[in-house]
Amino acid sequence: PVGLGWHYTEYEPLDVNEYEFHHSRRRPVRELVLNYYRRMKILADNSEDEIKKATKEANRAMMQRNITKHLLFLWRIFDAVESAGRKIKRAAKRERTSKRWNDEDELDWSVRGNSKSILKKN
Repeated sequence: PVGLGWHYTEYEPLDVNEYEFHHSRRRPVRELVLNYYRRMKILADNSEDEIKKATKEANRAMMQRNITKHLLFLWRIFDAVESAGRKIKRAAKRERTSKRWNDEDELDWSVRGNSKSILKKN
C-alpha cells in the first residue's frame, strides 16, 4: 500500500474561497489506483524482504480493523452493562448513606410544655 510520510511542503495560509477557485478537479478513482507493475517500480529501491515485511504488517492491520468492525456491536453491549452496573452501585450507595425515617426522629412537640396538637381544629 502507498503510505503517507512526514515530508511535506508548507504553504502560506490561503483564503478558503481562493483555494476553492484555484484547486484542481477531483481525480477519478481510476487515476488513483496503482497497478502491480507501477507499484513494483515505485518499490524497486526496497529489498524483497522489506516488501514482504511491509505486506505482512499491512495484512495484519487490515485483519485487526476487520475484527474491530465485526466486534463493535459487542463493545456497545459491554458499555451498556458497565453503565448499568455503575448506576446500580450509585443507587445502592445513595440508599445506604441516606438517613432513613425512624419514629425516634419524630419531633416531640410535647417538650414545649404543651401536649395539645399544634394544628388547631376549627
